Amino acid sequence: MTGKSASVRELLRESIEELEGELARLRRALRALEPSGERRPTRTTRARRPASARAPTGARAARGERQKQFLAAVRAKPGAKASEIAREIGVSTSQANGLARRLHAAGQLRKRRGGRWAART
Repeated sequence: MTGKSASVRELLRESIEELEGELARLRRALRALEPSGERRPTRTTRARRPASARAPTGARAARGERQKQFLAAVRAKPGAKASEIAREIGVSTSQANGLARRLHAAGQLRKRRGGRWAART
């Protein structure tokens, strides 16, 4: 078995050397085809979407404003889910869940069954 694995290793080494030689030839050919002053990028990066295609940024809410909006929405609609409140106040569901967790930790909200929230009185 040792003799067989040694011959397989040798075959693999020879194949790698051939491939490395081919790779070097291909790189030289590519460099010869590139204009002299032009450099190709070293890494490929994902192209950014144009500003017109990105989500609108708009003005940022003042500190604590979203929490106030969330609490007001919960008081107006006790037992609402974070996703419902998110749509109502115009934020993402993940942002609404974060607001709910912070307000719950601060003792301003209590959690009901099924992911529903109610304001503490």
